[in-house]
Amino acid sequence: MSRPRGTTWRRNAALLGVAAGCSVLLFLFLGPGQAPDPPPGLSTMAYADGTLTVVEDDRLVLEPFGSAERGALTFTIRPADAQYFDIAHMQSHSSVALPTRIYYERSAGRRYARFKEDAPANSKDG
Repeated sequence: MSRPRGTTWRRNAALLGVAAGCSVLLFLFLGPGQAPDPPPGLSTMAYADGTLTVVEDDRLVLEPFGSAERGALTFTIRPADAQYFDIAHMQSHSSVALPTRIYYERSAGRRYARFKEDAPANSKDG
């Protein structure tokens, strides 16, 4: 018994598509290399846990979990701290609402993001 024409081609194309999709997901979530060591004094910095709603080269917006503050938190990424933020990786976190922890400093009424790490799933603001 022979297979209908095109069945093998469709199956191979589907397998190739699944393999490509898995490769993209692995790259986005595992990243191309090792992250830099955190900045000094990380343990004394304030942090917020939540989901990222905006990820840009110099700005992050986080919807916090159980924060005493109302609404989204906006953080500025200074050029000196840009090495600590893998924007593509963080955009993938944003797209699927993965919990993220942003360590930050306050100055002149602004929040400056200093470091990012994956947050515990049911965490609360620090």
